[in-house]
Amino acid sequence: YPNLQVLVLVAQVPDRPDVAANVAQRVRATLPTAVVRQVAGNPGFGPVANEVLRLVDGVSGWFLFCHDDVALDRSAISLLVDEAERSGAGVASPKVVDWDDPTVLQHVGFDVDRFGEVDPLIEPREKDQGQHDAVRDCFAVSSACMLVRAELFRDLGGFVAEIDYQGEDLDLCWRAHLMGARVLLVPA
Repeated sequence: YPNLQVLVLVAQVPDRPDVAANVAQRVRATLPTAVVRQVAGNPGFGPVANEVLRLVDGVSGWFLFCHDDVALDRSAISLLVDEAERSGAGVASPKVVDWDDPTVLQHVGFDVDRFGEVDPLIEPREKDQGQHDAVRDCFAVSSACMLVRAELFRDLGGFVAEIDYQGEDLDLCWRAHLMGARVLLVPA
């Protein structure tokens, strides 16, 4: 992506002060202009991701949040941003496939039933046969790889700090819908 700035946030690992230095070294070997910051403790994905609100100025552009076990296709960011801009989305996510077997779907967004229970849009170990290759609205997308309009993320106050393990993505997308934002799956 032509205008990409990378910020890597490393949560402390108890009794392993060398981890942050090792991560910083590995990141800079691949992305020399990346900024690496250590976050005190290990408060969970959402609270760590919220550090962008403190470290990054401005409300224009996008934040792309990725878990540490995600490898993006080379064109993923451009395709996500282009479709989100074209569709007027506030949140967008790619189709997520299994690391070891990319023919297996891991995530294509999800819906929520009337009781607030997550309703996955795929079956466990479902094979990717192109059945989820259309851009579409969904209730929520995974924080494993989530593009969020910077202004929306700031207006929402980021991820809810009290959700430290699972559910931060559902909560953020739910609040985005309440703000009138679209949540999209961009499978390309």
